[in-house]
Amino acid sequence: MPGDNIFSRIFWVARGSGDIFSRHVPSTRYSAVIPAQSLGGNVVAYDTDTGSPGQFLERHAPRMIILTKAFDHGFPDLAREAKARNIPAMATAVDWHFDKQFNHELFATVDKIVAQTQAMADAVEQHIGRTPVIIEEPYEGNRYRPRFRPKGGLRLLWYGSNNNLDGLAQALPPILASQGHHFQLHVVAETARRAHEVLSRLPAATGTSTIDVDIEEWSEAAQSRALEQCDIVLIPSALTKEKKVKGHNRLVTAIHAGRLALAFPLPQYQELQDFCWCGESMLEGILWALNNQQEAQVRVEEGQQYIDGRFSPEVIASRWADEIMSLLPT
Repeated sequence: MPGDNIFSRIFWVARGSGDIFSRHVPSTRYSAVIPAQSLGGNVVAYDTDTGSPGQFLERHAPRMIILTKAFDHGFPDLAREAKARNIPAMATAVDWHFDKQFNHELFATVDKIVAQTQAMADAVEQHIGRTPVIIEEPYEGNRYRPRFRPKGGLRLLWYGSNNNLDGLAQALPPILASQGHHFQLHVVAETARRAHEVLSRLPAATGTSTIDVDIEEWSEAAQSRALEQCDIVLIPSALTKEKKVKGHNRLVTAIHAGRLALAFPLPQYQELQDFCWCGESMLEGILWALNNQQEAQVRVEEGQQYIDGRFSPEVIASRWADEIMSLLPT
C-alpha cells in the first residue's frame, strides 16, 4: 500500500456545522472515518453557511476529495468547483436518494462513484446511468470471542438508526405472543426518545412470555458494551427498495463482536447467511438458536474468519487506496 504521505492530502468530506461533523452518521464512519484513519487521510466538514466551494478548496489544497452522503446542493457545487480546478473527486452512494436532484448532479460530476453493495451498484447504474465501484463497509468496535451459552433470560440486542426502528416494531409482536420465555431486550437507538415512541405503540403481550425492555442512546461505547453483554442481535427489516441497498455493517459488526445475529433476508445479509441465522421471523430464529446452541456458536466462529478477509478496516482501506491511486495524476 502506498505511503501515508500520498494520502495526507486526500480529503473525505462530510456535511458539517462549521468544522464539526457528526460521527453518529453510520455512513460517515464506514465510508470516511475508518478508511481515512487507516490510510492517513483526512475527514473534514463542509458547511455552505461558513464557506464557498472555492474557499474550501483553497483552505485544504486537496489532491482529491471524496464526498460522503449529500444532504443538499452543497456537495454538487463543491464537486463542480473541484472539476474546474482539475481536482479529482469521488462520491459515495449509501442510501436510496435517487429522487433528489442534487444527488443526480453530484453523481454526474464526480470522476468515480463508490457503492457499498452490489444491490446499490445496480441501483446506481439503473437510475444514474453510471457503473460504480464497490467498496464494502468495514466492521468497527471490539472483537469478542464467539459465545452462545445463554443463562436465565435470553438477552436480545437491537441497535441502529431511527429509520430502522420500523423493523423492530414489526418483529416484536410475535415474540410477545410466544409461550414460556423470558426475554431481556436492550435497544441502542440513534435517539432514545424516538425508540420510546415506537415501542410504546406495540400491542400488549398475548402469550405467556415476558420481555423487559431498556433503551439507551446510541454511542460507539454503548453499542460495544451492549454487544459484549448480549446473547443475540436482532436485525429485522422489511423488503423495500430502500432497505435492499443498505450495507452489511449491522450484521458484520455483530459477527465481529462474536454474537449470533438473526438477520432478515435482505440481499446483503443473504450473502452472509452461513454465519448467522437468516430469515423473516425473529421468533423462529430465537427458537432455532436455543435448539442449536453449538451450531450457532460455530457459525459465528467461522464468520469471524470470513469477515477478516473481506470487511476488516485494513482490507477496506486497501480497496480505497486502489481506487484513489487510479485517479491521481502520475
